Amino acid sequence: MRIIGGYHRGRKLNRPPETITRPTMDKVRESIFNMIIHGDWEDIGDPLNEGVILDAFGGSGALALEAISRGANKAYIFEKNNLPYQIIKENVASLKEQNKVTLMKANATIPPEVPEPITLVLLDPPFGKDLVSICIPILLAKGWISKQTLIVAEIESSESITIPEGFEILKERVYGTAKVFFIRYKG
Repeated sequence: MRIIGGYHRGRKLNRPPETITRPTMDKVRESIFNMIIHGDWEDIGDPLNEGVILDAFGGSGALALEAISRGANKAYIFEKNNLPYQIIKENVASLKEQNKVTLMKANATIPPEVPEPITLVLLDPPFGKDLVSICIPILLAKGWISKQTLIVAEIESSESITIPEGFEILKERVYGTAKVFFIRYKG
């Protein structure tokens, strides 16, 4: 696993065993970030460049670190499990991004209060648990999602999501076994 683009391009990342996490494939991660960078996000603007990111299911931290490498100012990462938490900590340290990344021992279904406005929420939970549908209203209630936030959610291609009232799907793409949604909150 490696960083795909930006100033850390090509840098290798450690990852937890696949029995613990399911990392987003490099090709899918690259496609997601290309869409974020080149997309027209209406009233949201540019969620990445100088943005503040939430990676709600940290795993290896690859999504948040990719965002930092591509111009985000800050990233918050939730990870509730010990081994992935330590691996994220090591990845952040190896890239020397401790000043830009805040790693939180947190569960996306019971998040802490938001410390500052978030421009991009990355949801890449374990497949088959409907966690995207569960987390979106919880993150909204805790302030992690606003009208100026782009939500990118990855689920298994055979799954479906139920988005809460007030949200809309802007784009949907399928990449092999993964389906990616670009969502915004309309209020």
